[in-house]
Amino acid sequence: MSMKSFAVHYKNKYPNGQVQFSETHLDAYDSKGVLRVSLRVGGGGVILDKGEELGAKDKHDLSPIPKNTRAVKLTKEGHFAADELHDERKEVQALIAHEGKIESIAELKKQGFDFDGQDNVIIKAKAE
Repeated sequence: MSMKSFAVHYKNKYPNGQVQFSETHLDAYDSKGVLRVSLRVGGGGVILDKGEELGAKDKHDLSPIPKNTRAVKLTKEGHFAADELHDERKEVQALIAHEGKIESIAELKKQGFDFDGQDNVIIKAKAE
């Protein structure tokens, strides 16, 4: 995977955050500006998680997040762009984000969330 692929993952994992990246590094921040993940390319092109030594709150983790929370995509030109379902997906992000982060599908299942067959988290309507 390239840093561009990692960047779009982290842009979706930390809604309203910022991801700075190049071919040799990536730093992902949450919406409050807290460093969450820090990656560097080492010798031989190996991706190294430098988060602990740089004070990042989270470890590098590419566990899939729910499909209906992926509001940002990466264009062929390497730019971030809104997904076709951006507004709907931002609403789902707002409902399930915890401490500025979208948890993985596995973690959300442990917390009792249900999913459809396409890895979309099911948001149950609140009783009025």
